[in-house]
Amino acid sequence: MSTSEYVDLAIRRYRQIVPKPVTNYLDFPAREVLAWLENDVCATVEDFVGNAEFQEWASWPVRSLAPGAGTPERELLEATVSAIRRSANCLGDFVKLKTLRRELGILRPSRSTDESRSASSIDRLSEEEAASRAAEDLAIELSQLKTLAAQGPRELVNVDDYFDPQPERVQGRGKEYFQRGELIVAVNSELQPVGDFVVQCMLRRIELIRSILDSVRTKCLRAIRESGHEYRRQCESESAAWRAVESHVTDLRARWTTGRESRNRNACIILVQAYAAFAPSPDLAWLNLSAEVVQSGVGMLRHRLTNYRRAEMAERIAAALSVLRILLGTDADPQALIQAAVAKGGLVIVHHPPSVYWECQPIEANWKGIPWKFLNALARKAHLSASVTEHDLYSDTVSHSAMSTNWGRLKKLLPASLRKLVVLGEVRGAYRLDLDASRIDIFSRRNPSGRDSGLVRTLHTPQRRE
Repeated sequence: MSTSEYVDLAIRRYRQIVPKPVTNYLDFPAREVLAWLENDVCATVEDFVGNAEFQEWASWPVRSLAPGAGTPERELLEATVSAIRRSANCLGDFVKLKTLRRELGILRPSRSTDESRSASSIDRLSEEEAASRAAEDLAIELSQLKTLAAQGPRELVNVDDYFDPQPERVQGRGKEYFQRGELIVAVNSELQPVGDFVVQCMLRRIELIRSILDSVRTKCLRAIRESGHEYRRQCESESAAWRAVESHVTDLRARWTTGRESRNRNACIILVQAYAAFAPSPDLAWLNLSAEVVQSGVGMLRHRLTNYRRAEMAERIAAALSVLRILLGTDADPQALIQAAVAKGGLVIVHHPPSVYWECQPIEANWKGIPWKFLNALARKAHLSASVTEHDLYSDTVSHSAMSTNWGRLKKLLPASLRKLVVLGEVRGAYRLDLDASRIDIFSRRNPSGRDSGLVRTLHTPQRRE
């Protein structure tokens, strides 16, 4: 059966299991859908996990948005962070004004702006309690504003969100800390049950920061009106900074959540998540995520299918399958791809048979064992500027001296010009390949099961913008 037939069969089979939308939780055929995922979806996706274009779409948030990525997408995110900080500083200038501080101190919460409290509960609060709560809320917001103005927002992207949003803790009204509810899929309709969680969580974090700025801004502008002063210069600066924040946030959403490329990326990520959660032995090394992140995310994905929002999750996976048709027949001749990569003069690693090229020449060696695994790990982690540690080479913990010994063996096989690009990592016993990812290509077998044993490029990162 051809790859195209596998795609069509998987889509057709789901519609046989779920012929119409499921509206009752108890009517969802969880057992049949689980079998469909394990047998049909995983068998279909398996043919694509080695496809270079599929991998580039599926790994896009990890490659393009991570700190230090140096991509246009990361530059846009950094510009958004700068705009947020400028807005926070402008609002901080308002708060420093003695007249406004006095006005802010007598502001009262209004029913229209305090959505977290029901009308009946507000009615039960005495005027003193309402004033105390408003002052406490304002104090928290001003503390957050001060941090934003001084340091900017904390890192907005966590690539470990790839399979499921990572737990985050925030401080409550006292000294206690709570898990951040805004990033829990089960209680937030803004988060899909599967999909690009890296972007979804990033946008949620930005929206939470924007809401803080908006709340303080609303109170400051009201205080200005009540003070009787114009503060024209400060208002113009603040208004320009706020427009920049709104413009950047709108641009982020438009670029990363709309359009065909966004839909293709999201579909490929959904299929990788399904493959990771339901395949018996998924090959996900090309994602460069830790085994712990994959394992915890897989557990949550399986739990989600059997416990809540399961119908929506299955529907999104079924819809994502149709994107695979776009990838059918897109690979060029593998040998032609390899020759083209070698001609560029970068590092080229071919898995079958094991061979390595550098500066347009083969590196003659018996590539096997730990040196082979070490070189592959260096190449795969280079595009994230990440280091290789003992965890990348061994299932059990080993001493730092073992890593030094392994590097000693590998460097004997490498030419001097490549050897000098391997530098010490951030932690003891770690090593990093200081080579731009655009100069690295890895070709491996398309399908470990052997159903299609052709070679395809499994790692290639486009040229970074200078």
